[in-house]
Amino acid sequence: MNKQLVKDFIEIMPLMHRKFFHSMRKHDLKKYTMALMNINDDDGQPMNHYCEKLMISKPNFTKVVNELIDLNFVERKMDSDDRRKTNIFITESGKKEVKIRKKYIFDLVSERLSNIPEDELNQLHDHVLGIHAILEKI
Repeated sequence: MNKQLVKDFIEIMPLMHRKFFHSMRKHDLKKYTMALMNINDDDGQPMNHYCEKLMISKPNFTKVVNELIDLNFVERKMDSDDRRKTNIFITESGKKEVKIRKKYIFDLVSERLSNIPEDELNQLHDHVLGIHAILEKI
């Protein structure tokens, strides 16, 4: 394995966060957005599934889910096959909120990319597609 590739990969993750996602906190990105988006993408799974996916402890995720329930974005339902499990489902209100949050993120990232020349944007797009294809294999 190429050690420089690993070092570069480790360095690019915080850079992407800083350039795109760090500024989102300053612009009212809700703390529950990632949880809600994950529930929307993988609806009806048990709590542990989302905890593992989001790398959040179950007590912390329970607080997030309780807040989402209070906002009528998700609901808990007992698993029909195993009564010990509680599955989380997104509501119609939750789906609408996800659309709003995705548009917000899209607009913010678009704004961040707006100053880059078209040829560099095309290059970046090609690289992102390549990275995506490779990461899907992992």
